[in-house]
Amino acid sequence: MVYCPTCGSEIPEGTVFCKKCGEQIYFTPVGVYKAEMNKVQMYSPRSFLNKWETNPKFTAIGVIVAMFSNIFLYIEVLSNNVSSGSLVALLAIGIVLAIIAIIYATVIYPSLFTENPKAQSPGIISFGNGLLGGLIFGLIWNSNLTKGKKGISHIVLIIFLITEIIVSIIELLA
Repeated sequence: MVYCPTCGSEIPEGTVFCKKCGEQIYFTPVGVYKAEMNKVQMYSPRSFLNKWETNPKFTAIGVIVAMFSNIFLYIEVLSNNVSSGSLVALLAIGIVLAIIAIIYATVIYPSLFTENPKAQSPGIISFGNGLLGGLIFGLIWNSNLTKGKKGISHIVLIIFLITEIIVSIIELLA
């Protein structure tokens, strides 16, 4: 068994960074040793993910804001008092929100797994995941960041949102 010299977590042989604390691991014939504090470490795209911690409060706030905005839009659309102009405006707002979510899912979220993440604040990222990914995708994205694996959930959401935009445009033209 090999353990991280910093946090004591079990680590598989050949691991470069501890998945729990992010410490760089050096394997020697006699075991593992901790990186010297004054040793300059090469930047690794994994270093951001090794320090990642989901901010549950900001995720919850993002999900709640998304839920209330969706509830408001659906209540307005389902009420019989909506004029055709208001309906067009509500559908346009939905399309704009979907486009913003697509941009987040195609640009910002994937960048978090590269050398130059577009955002680095766990609070802002957690809020964005909750707001733009909603309850399901937001939690999946936070989980993927914790695991350090991008997955395909952002692609699934992009396809879903493009479909939603097409349906909204068809409704506008009808």
